[in-house]
Amino acid sequence: MRLIIVGLALALTASVPLAASTQAPVTIQPLAPGEVLVEVNALGMVTTRADRATLSFTISGYGGTETEARSAVQQNIADVRAMLRSQGIADADIRIQPIAAGTGADMAMTNASIAMEEAPADMNAASAMQDMSVPASAQAEVVIRNVGNAPAIQSALMQRGIFVLAGAVYHLNDDSAPRRLARAQALQKARADAEAYAGALNMRVVRVVRVTERVGLDLLGMMVSESQLVTSLFTPGAMRPAGPDVQTMVAVGVDFALAPR
Repeated sequence: MRLIIVGLALALTASVPLAASTQAPVTIQPLAPGEVLVEVNALGMVTTRADRATLSFTISGYGGTETEARSAVQQNIADVRAMLRSQGIADADIRIQPIAAGTGADMAMTNASIAMEEAPADMNAASAMQDMSVPASAQAEVVIRNVGNAPAIQSALMQRGIFVLAGAVYHLNDDSAPRRLARAQALQKARADAEAYAGALNMRVVRVVRVTERVGLDLLGMMVSESQLVTSLFTPGAMRPAGPDVQTMVAVGVDFALAPR
């Protein structure tokens, strides 16, 4: 349970602007005689088609010496660039860090293992790989503007023995519109909850006292009132849709004043 609460706190923190996390004293209008304050929290979640995707990976190579290893990586970089250009990727969207020898060995071994598993068995090739013990690698990132091409590009990299561990990461150029929709959704859910409380108490909602998106909402209460959505956040892949989509989440706290009917 502790891990779930911490995970939800981190998810909510990521969805709220940093400036909004600073708590400050707030003065609210006093309740009138007979009024009751009800405080509810709600989550709004909107799924939007991504504008771009990024693939991050390591381009590796081996050699008998550091110079040979760097040369192997350079050749692999040239091959990868040519493949990406053929897929319609602009040079400005191909970002490759300087080659480093003797680093990224774990990822290099992963790439080599995958390549050997997918290739026909060849004992001579395996023996040659063992002789080239000096690794070198370069970190790369590719921005894909046509997000529908991301799976094909990832597959093309795999065919070259390059494994994209995290898969495609999808992004929005501007999330203001989805945030507005998610906020409106959360406010509607908060109002519905307040109406339910009022009905149970034979009261009515008379006004909104306070609205906040600050981090620090009652997480345990939200796990009850938003149990289905909160549970989905901790389902594998829930925050990373399988398709080229981005989920935008807004957490809202709303205080309502209830009065007798």
